[in-house]
Amino acid sequence: MRRIRALLLLVILLVFVPLAAPNAFAFGVEVHGWLAEAALRRSEGTRLERMLPPASEQDLAAFRNWVYRQAADHREMEIRALFRGRFPSPEHFDAWAFKEWLMLNPQARIWGIDIAPEGPRRAGEAWAEGARHPDEDRRNQDRHLHDSRRRVRLDPATRAPLPYDPAILLMGNASGPSSQAHAHCQLVRAAKTRDPEILRRQPWLFAVPPGTATYGADQAQVFTDLASLAELWGGPGGEWLRHEFQGNAWHYIADAGYQLHVVQVGSYEVYQDARRRVFFDRIKAFFLRGTRPPTVYQHGRATVGNLREFGSEMLDQRLFAGDAAGTQRQMVLSAPRRRDEQLHRDLALVLKQEPPCLPGIDQATPRMPAWRKPFGRALTHAVASRSARESESVSRSLLELGSKRLRGVGFSYRCELHDPADFLRDDDVRSAAALASFYDLEARGFQRVGEAIRRHLELCREVTAGADPQEREFRQSDIVARLVLGLHAYHKRARKRREQPEYDTRVAHFAGAGGG
Repeated sequence: MRRIRALLLLVILLVFVPLAAPNAFAFGVEVHGWLAEAALRRSEGTRLERMLPPASEQDLAAFRNWVYRQAADHREMEIRALFRGRFPSPEHFDAWAFKEWLMLNPQARIWGIDIAPEGPRRAGEAWAEGARHPDEDRRNQDRHLHDSRRRVRLDPATRAPLPYDPAILLMGNASGPSSQAHAHCQLVRAAKTRDPEILRRQPWLFAVPPGTATYGADQAQVFTDLASLAELWGGPGGEWLRHEFQGNAWHYIADAGYQLHVVQVGSYEVYQDARRRVFFDRIKAFFLRGTRPPTVYQHGRATVGNLREFGSEMLDQRLFAGDAAGTQRQMVLSAPRRRDEQLHRDLALVLKQEPPCLPGIDQATPRMPAWRKPFGRALTHAVASRSARESESVSRSLLELGSKRLRGVGFSYRCELHDPADFLRDDDVRSAAALASFYDLEARGFQRVGEAIRRHLELCREVTAGADPQEREFRQSDIVARLVLGLHAYHKRARKRREQPEYDTRVAHFAGAGGG
């Protein structure tokens, strides 16, 4: 009987096998570094060839200890209490604790916290490396919950690692490449719905659940504040640290410039493909009496995770292959375009609306100086809002390049294991047209990111511009306060989610959304 069911299943699959798979591209490691230097070549007063003094691991520890003293001895009683409640002494604020506090994986070895360069660096090189490092050191991956002895805590039922923040599971897995999606993506800041019909018109307004939180903008602000503090500190290695942290912030801003990093599902076609896969999974489960099949949400999430990895490698290889075609593509993508005035209007609006997260201040104002505004977060949101409007066009262009192996649960694309050339469709005419459309859209994205990076650097310079010692102390006090309050609010929300026994049930419920 089992053989008959299996034979019937094979016949059904041959007759009803689904068609093209959606494909996507993302900004990869090489692209992030290239973007940083390409953007700054057009920035007035930026000396890319200036040599920075070397930094050491001892310098990094000295900076961390200085940050501890600024927070633990802060002039505001509220800041002192919040910080010392978590870190009562400097011994409690080692590199592990520092990384966990900054929403990073404490087990990872991270540039600027654990790792320093071996010698001097050009300014442009330091910025470019900083823009690459959030992907290279995997600081946002595998953010697991640890016990008091710093051992990974496991789920009692499955023995799988538990995430530090259960909300990580709404954007990816607890481990592996997709576990960084919550920190490298930035959904638009607007009311969202789980109704799939919105994918037909405004895919950036779809989220499961509607309140899904992403932290790309928050990570951009964390490293913006660290960059400002490194400059205000002024200790040995501080100049390299400032460039490193500014480059880190640009990584998250640039991710918001890629049109499919600001949506949970790229297009309605992705959703339709996931529904087809669920249909066949249910048939397979019926005939073979298998386990419960994955849901529409699980298939879609797995597909998006594969596509982000695949896209990063695909774009890296085509732009940096070292041949004439790759050089020509770089020239086209970095060519000057008309200034995106809407981006600057969006930034002005977001800066006006963005709460500064400072004691006694509820909202930003146009006259509030740069160091009091969370401009790293505001820039990321402004870029994401512009990129989202192009997400559907990018998704449709990339559908023509799709490989069936990248779809759904069951396969995980890993850049260190797979060659993107093996995942392209065998249709040169359609693929060439789709690639041309994609490059045009990405040229817009690159231009947008370039403007955002230049504006970010301008605002960073304003933080310390024209400040005497007393004024510098006042500014660093404000920046430390924002850092402490913002991170305290995040860890409080994460702890609340962990303490809700029904949270995992809700995640499982949302995983079945969309007809799963």
